[in-house]
Amino acid sequence: MEQSRRQATGDRNKMLTHLAAEFELSEREKEALLCMDGGMSNAQIAENMGISLSTVKKHVYHIFEKVGVDTRAQLRNVLETYNSTKF
Repeated sequence: MEQSRRQATGDRNKMLTHLAAEFELSEREKEALLCMDGGMSNAQIAENMGISLSTVKKHVYHIFEKVGVDTRAQLRNVLETYNSTKF
C-alpha cells in the first residue's frame, strides 16, 4: 500500500514537473505549485518554503498568469486535464 502511494505521488510530481516546464515556471514557482497541489494555503506555502506571504502571492500570481487561470479551482482543472491527456 505504501509503495503504491509513493508511486502515485512520484507520478503526480513527474506530471507537475512536465507542466511546469511546458508553462516555463521558475523553480520557485514550481515548488509553490507542488505545495498548492498538496492543498497548502498561501501561509502554509510561505512557512514550507521559508519565504514571506507576499512572495508566495507573487509566485501564485505568476503561476496563474503563465497557466492562464484566475483561481485555484481553475488551476486544479488544468492540472487534471493535463494529467489525463499527457500522462
